[in-house]
Amino acid sequence: MGNLSNLFISTSYQSLIHLGSDNTASSTLVGLQDGLGNPIGIAVNTSGELSISGSFTSSLQQGFVLVGNALGKTIAVATSSLASTTDLTSLNAFSASQITKDSTLASYTGSNDTKWSNLGSQSGSFVTESETGSFARTNVSNTFVGNQTITGSLFVSGNINMVNGADIVTHHVRAEGSNGLELQTSNGTIIVAMGGGGGTQAGFVGAVTANSVSASSFTGLGNLTTYSSSVDSRIFSNL
Repeated sequence: MGNLSNLFISTSYQSLIHLGSDNTASSTLVGLQDGLGNPIGIAVNTSGELSISGSFTSSLQQGFVLVGNALGKTIAVATSSLASTTDLTSLNAFSASQITKDSTLASYTGSNDTKWSNLGSQSGSFVTESETGSFARTNVSNTFVGNQTITGSLFVSGNINMVNGADIVTHHVRAEGSNGLELQTSNGTIIVAMGGGGGTQAGFVGAVTANSVSASSFTGLGNLTTYSSSVDSRIFSNL
């Protein structure tokens, strides 16, 4: 600072810095002024706080930074002491593999979205013409492999076609109303007609071969045993 020795107040007061309040210092920030009352842009208080209205410039050696220490003081610290070397090889390898996984997942998500969208657009019956043959549908022909069990009644409006050697196994065959049951060849020729008109009779087309026939009587012949005896008597009487 300038030397004020041997100077009169009237000639040196202009350079003296003092509190702008012209009073004692307090906890309130008070701006500093020169002897002529010109503010210098700095305010102070009894708490040690400093307020600067302009820019604060500090000289700092290259390679250092200003940091606060445990005492709340600003000190210069070398940047070399702050930096540490970390091996990022593993992290880079993980990032690269993760990018690949994310790309694969994004591709799967896109294809899966399409599949779900197509599934959501199906009708209430779910199965449409575009589905594979693994689904049985009621509006087309189906082929079943293995045994099929039906609980309840089966109503057939068309034909039941069986391959050679196949059997129909049932507890009974019942005629409904005037509808009978017919056994036909593949070309539609009737072999046996049963239950015509709602009755229980059966009609055979062609010869009937049997090891034995059991009946109390035959229509038109009566009792065959009695008939045979009468025939025998007539034959032997003419001998």
